[in-house]
Amino acid sequence: FIRFDKKKSDEVKRSQSDKFASISAVWDKFVRNSQSCYKL
Repeated sequence: FIRFDKKKSDEVKRSQSDKFASISAVWDKFVRNSQSCYKL
């Protein structure tokens, strides 16, 4: 699922348990860019 909160403590916890945490920053930027380009 996609997370929309930006709490630092959650990021630290996620990086310890999520093997995809290293690409989550890139994914978040992609999602924000897509949302800004394709608003209804």
